[in-house]
Amino acid sequence: MAIERFFNRLGLRRDPTALHPEPHITHADLEEPKRDEMTPRFPGIDQYPEALRFLRSQNITPEQLANIYPDFEPYAESEFDRSGHAFRYLGTGSEKYRLDRVIFPEKENYDYILAAQREMRRILPTRIGFATIPDRSIRVNVYPDTSVALFLRAATLSNRVDGATFIIDPEGNPRVTDYAVRDSRMIHRKHGYEERPQPLELSEVQDPVVAIDIADFSMEFLERAWGMTEMDIAIPSAELARKIITAPVEAGVNLRMMV
Repeated sequence: MAIERFFNRLGLRRDPTALHPEPHITHADLEEPKRDEMTPRFPGIDQYPEALRFLRSQNITPEQLANIYPDFEPYAESEFDRSGHAFRYLGTGSEKYRLDRVIFPEKENYDYILAAQREMRRILPTRIGFATIPDRSIRVNVYPDTSVALFLRAATLSNRVDGATFIIDPEGNPRVTDYAVRDSRMIHRKHGYEERPQPLELSEVQDPVVAIDIADFSMEFLERAWGMTEMDIAIPSAELARKIITAPVEAGVNLRMMV
């Protein structure tokens, strides 16, 4: 089927020829005296100790993640992360597809230790095939100090994308950042959608008029597209991350239901 080939080209389906063995306990595992009993037995995940420590602090085990996101595998892509591992759930449809995942990024290239993404993408026909845009997208990046960057995106009626990003500190104080998208263009720097996992504080935006525009648009977008206010996301950052990471598939891409 054409749609099947389309998803295969996107790399969203597991290569049936690749070997991704299910986690299992061997005799050697049982005899290993220094092995942490909570150490997950998913190939490759042991290389993310900071992420695992954060998950444990929130009483989240990789086994629990696997119950929500049944696939755990290496991945590479162009948006935000280019290498690492992810627990992933994928659901497809004729005009939209669902992509939920918890991402463990390659440590050398990223300043955050863990990310979670819950997204519904819109499939658009083009003259040369298909294109996709976030119909609704929630992403949270967790940093070593447990502060988070909350990226929110939503498609417009004209198949463009609006978005806003908030930094939320461990105490639950949200701050608007420069990473705001209006009609698929960054408000700051005046160019197209930029792949940048680390947003800037508004205090770092040199033009005060642009900073005010970003702040006003971000708060309006949060209310218009998500039906929420700044107080709704004023949740201690680690707790907010836990709620998004562990939200059941049935929660969809509904941030209010998650928090």
